[in-house]
Amino acid sequence: MNRYTEVKMLVIREAIKALKGVPSGELYARICGSISITEYMGIIADLKNIGDIEEKNYFLTWKGGNFENK
Repeated sequence: MNRYTEVKMLVIREAIKALKGVPSGELYARICGSISITEYMGIIADLKNIGDIEEKNYFLTWKGGNFENK
């Protein structure tokens, strides 16, 4: 994964985290000018695999921990 893709992943991750949940299609529609559907689906798969999000009926829900410094 290159640095540009890592940044995209972080932006998508933080958007889902801030919203607590969002329809996947709605999220992609907002960013489709900056990312291909293939890349988006790959990032979503990666986020699911590491346990940060859950997807059910195309709805993405934040499940990851909060690693912010306190």
